[in-house]
Amino acid sequence: MTVEQVAAEADVKIRTPRHDWMWLFGFGGIWVAFAALEMATDLPWSTPSLVVGCVLVAEALWIRTFGVDLTREAANIRGLRRRSIPWPQVQAALRHQQLGAGRGESHSRER
Repeated sequence: MTVEQVAAEADVKIRTPRHDWMWLFGFGGIWVAFAALEMATDLPWSTPSLVVGCVLVAEALWIRTFGVDLTREAANIRGLRRRSIPWPQVQAALRHQQLGAGRGESHSRER
């Protein structure tokens, strides 16, 4: 096998950059730590704080899975709605900023 053949068969994965989800993960972790301190001191608002912290951590881990997989057969979009677009229907694979976060997107001819 030549290098060109291996490159043509390789799958490319484009994911949400670390700096776009890591701050949410860290903030949620700090919130969970403060909720644990509140629980240890029997403060009344410890449960809602724990729930908010866990939701932030879960959201960060979920955002981490967004992206585009470029395979030999199709461009697979991984977002709120996952879909697969065959290469003959793909016009471009672009990266753009949305609310300060980089998002990969594949444009197809079907609209």
